Amino acid sequence: PVLAHVHEAEDTQRRIIRAGLNAPLLAASRIVANSGAARDALLDVQPRLAPRTEVVHNGVAGPDQPLEPLRHRRPGDPFRIAMVGRLSPRKGVDVALDAVGLLRRSGVDASLSVCGSVFPGYEWYEAELRERAGRRDLDGHVELLGYVRPTWPVLEAADAVVVPSRAEPFGNTAVEAMHAARPLVASRVQGLAEVVTDAVTGLLVPADDAAALAEALGALATDPDLAGRLAEQGRREAAERFSVSGYRATMARIVGEILER
Repeated sequence: PVLAHVHEAEDTQRRIIRAGLNAPLLAASRIVANSGAARDALLDVQPRLAPRTEVVHNGVAGPDQPLEPLRHRRPGDPFRIAMVGRLSPRKGVDVALDAVGLLRRSGVDASLSVCGSVFPGYEWYEAELRERAGRRDLDGHVELLGYVRPTWPVLEAADAVVVPSRAEPFGNTAVEAMHAARPLVASRVQGLAEVVTDAVTGLLVPADDAAALAEALGALATDPDLAGRLAEQGRREAAERFSVSGYRATMARIVGEILER
């Protein structure tokens, strides 16, 4: 028996290419997809796999030690934003920088810390980000920290977290922000729309829309009660829906079913 795990939701290539890339999965006994978006992208080109495919959301570990509670900001206090993700156009780091620029122009003393390194071959993108970060509206208020492990100290220091991806099959970093009990703004795309419940465990905005991202961040900056409510509800949701123990139990059940057959 073969158990395959699908954790990509590629839907931008030509249909015939996607069908070919997914053809080896026809040999699998069972398939686990880490989101409904990943499942739908697979079944769009290989519909025969539907009876063998099940969605199991990732289990995402929280911090080893409890983090400090979200600080209560006073009007005019600096607003610290964190982002964890590769320096890749897919991750929308440029959108985050533009949003922080808009936020600062609106009067919010916002700053951004980005944890993540560049994919080989995308050094041009990092150069563009550094050029953007050096412009007058952002100069001195953006940190490109490179690869950071663990990222919990950066999340702990944040007043809000952004996940502005243009495509995201699941969104582990969104769940980590929820585990950290920090208010979250994410793109309404693919798996992120499954992970985050809009206005309950975070705020969802259109992808590739710096103005919408800035507006959502501005709402968190000016409404501490909203920020605190989203942070706490996100923390509880992460513990209930995306625990490592829950994932382990579900995967053990699936493996057991395969072996019984």
